[in-house]
Amino acid sequence: MFCKNCGSAVKDGIRFCPKCGNATAGNESRNGGASGSGGEFGFAWEGNGRESFGYTGTGNAVGTPGAGAVQKKANGGKKMLVIIAAVAVVAAVLFAVWRHNANKKYSIVGEWVSAGSVDMGLLIDAILEENDISGLWAETFRTALGSWYGVTDNLAFVFYDRGEFGITLGGVGVSVLDTTYELMPNGKLNMNFGFNGILKQIPIKGLSFNVKCKVGKDTMTMEMFGSKFEFQRKN
Repeated sequence: MFCKNCGSAVKDGIRFCPKCGNATAGNESRNGGASGSGGEFGFAWEGNGRESFGYTGTGNAVGTPGAGAVQKKANGGKKMLVIIAAVAVVAAVLFAVWRHNANKKYSIVGEWVSAGSVDMGLLIDAILEENDISGLWAETFRTALGSWYGVTDNLAFVFYDRGEFGITLGGVGVSVLDTTYELMPNGKLNMNFGFNGILKQIPIKGLSFNVKCKVGKDTMTMEMFGSKFEFQRKN
């Protein structure tokens, strides 16, 4: 028979022209060829020992991704995008919750008890120093607060919603002070001490004491005279 493409003579049974490689038969598949989707490859040997190679059809060659492989790859990419989007959404929600809790403002109103003992002598001296009170007037204050001065015990603050607060040390309160407070947005706690009793007769209107304060749901931290003190909210 003769090649339909180049007209060369081709022996019977040879499926590809040894000259041009064109298919000489139909698209039937056989062991000598490797087929794709709708096409096939084949090899033929010429009389002079040269190998001829040919392909016919419109399908994909062996080793070349077909439509199914491309579709699977596309589906895999879509799944990965969905996973990434889901992780991003979860991360955004967790960050929003964390930020909300971090910025949440808790009320200072209530009773707070120190987690450890506080040296009231240091606290009183710090208040006097912040108000530039020394000498005779400082000794007058120390005398008036003699039951507290130099005592180390659990300190408690009671903050009322009317802007006043009380102090107790080891469960004992002081009666010579009229007190008010204001918690500023920047975390500064302004505590003001007015006088009654014997202290009301001295020519000083009052004292003020500012501390850095962080109020949480059940804990409060105060920075006083170079140290941090933890307080627990008492239910």
